[in-house]
Amino acid sequence: MRQRHFACAAFIAIATLFGAFATAKEPRTPNRPPVLRSPAFSFGLIADVQYADKPDHAARRYATSLGRLNQCVAELNKHRLDFTIQLGDVIDGNDGVDKTRQDLDRVMSEFARLDTRLYHVVGNHCLNAGRKALHKKLGLAQPYYDFVPRGVTGWRMVVLDGNDAGYGVLGKQQLQWLQATLARAARRHEKVILFNHFPLLKEAASEHRMMKPKPLQSVINQSGCVVAYFAGHEHAGGYAKDGAIHHVTVQGMVEAPKRNAYAIVDVFPTRIEVHGFGKVPSRTLRLRRTTQPSMPDAALRLNALFITVDDLRPRLGCGGERASNRRVLTGLSLPESAFYFWRRQLKQRDGEQPPPQANRPAEPQRKNEEEEACNRR
Repeated sequence: MRQRHFACAAFIAIATLFGAFATAKEPRTPNRPPVLRSPAFSFGLIADVQYADKPDHAARRYATSLGRLNQCVAELNKHRLDFTIQLGDVIDGNDGVDKTRQDLDRVMSEFARLDTRLYHVVGNHCLNAGRKALHKKLGLAQPYYDFVPRGVTGWRMVVLDGNDAGYGVLGKQQLQWLQATLARAARRHEKVILFNHFPLLKEAASEHRMMKPKPLQSVINQSGCVVAYFAGHEHAGGYAKDGAIHHVTVQGMVEAPKRNAYAIVDVFPTRIEVHGFGKVPSRTLRLRRTTQPSMPDAALRLNALFITVDDLRPRLGCGGERASNRRVLTGLSLPESAFYFWRRQLKQRDGEQPPPQANRPAEPQRKNEEEEACNRR
């Protein structure tokens, strides 16, 4: 009779597995995530327009940069983007604050032609227009902030102000804000993309980068949720990887007179595709998978599921006989941590909230009448 009960338990285990994940689609290759043809979201990326109505200096073509921005906006408008972000230094600065603000007005007139929402990073040259006037013109209530693209889940964008405590220096208050923002994102299982005017790593920017990079680098490396860091400032551009974080320095538009320089970025669950225009190279940024997937994602990836007889006996109308060491195998074996994770998910789905193992009352030594009747069958 016990064999019949065990077979019944196995049948219910399989039925429970399919019932728990009825809405999940099983991939053709169970060990790999489904390949998505459409990105979760896309955005335009521009660095160092650095326009100024003044003579050129060395490789910097200030006056003609406005025409390149015009071409860039026209191209971005051909694509379905969720937003565009400029990485700072939209102007260079001119003779006096009045001329500088006139340059800023011309640049913002070009940006106004964008069909998507525009986000701003404050660069060091932008401050030549005056911080208060600059914030008003850019529509910034705060120079550092975070946002989530409309309709997107599982991702968060964080914009930094690399000048709030001096050139290339993040102040204590901003660092504390960043640490708290990243901690919340990690608790929500969100991946984070950071935007700052200044690069962090020498490998990604050989000459120009943060004056004090270590405090910022320490915060983002310890967060566990930052996957990419986009910056400008170094007009030659660059790339490096620090652990799981991709550091991309975008080439400056001001030094791309013939080919221009900007990018469109497509974001997928497991990779970020940078499609470069002109001097900006295209590249694929592979992302490390999360260690604790959400329930629907894990349903696609797990090869098997254990369900204890303790979980199944109440569904058979039987009491809770001690059977914690007897499990119904519905596939290949799982790590112990994964088994208990999915067991908790099943109980929560059924409205059960079992207390922690250490706080559970001792099981009664004698069997009640219902258990005895069940075991006699």
